[in-house]
Amino acid sequence: MNRVITTIICTLASFVALNGAAAEKHAFRVDIPFDFSASGAQLPAGIYTIETENGFTLITKGGTGESTFVRAIPLIDNLPGDSKLVFSTYGDQHFLRKILCPGINMTLEILPSKLEIRAQAQKVSNAGS
Repeated sequence: MNRVITTIICTLASFVALNGAAAEKHAFRVDIPFDFSASGAQLPAGIYTIETENGFTLITKGGTGESTFVRAIPLIDNLPGDSKLVFSTYGDQHFLRKILCPGINMTLEILPSKLEIRAQAQKVSNAGS
């Protein structure tokens, strides 16, 4: 009986520890001086809060509070020493590609949207002409 109780207590303690780690929230503010796209959402220039919590990444526009979830995967290779956002640019379109903030353990690659894939294909097509 004691063994069963000990197992249950250890299991519950593991869930609490995992939930505590998963609930870790990271956020920072950034001023983006141009219109851009992230995961298919068109976003105007402005001040944004970018945050991650429980594996979800959210971009929130300052002032309006409008939020967009972005599809992102963690990066583990070639981490920079400083924090920065990386954009891909095709013509006058800017696409958020990476969020690199190793100081707060937020290093993510944004998955490309259909719009970005089309813009990239258009650039390749124009370069071949």
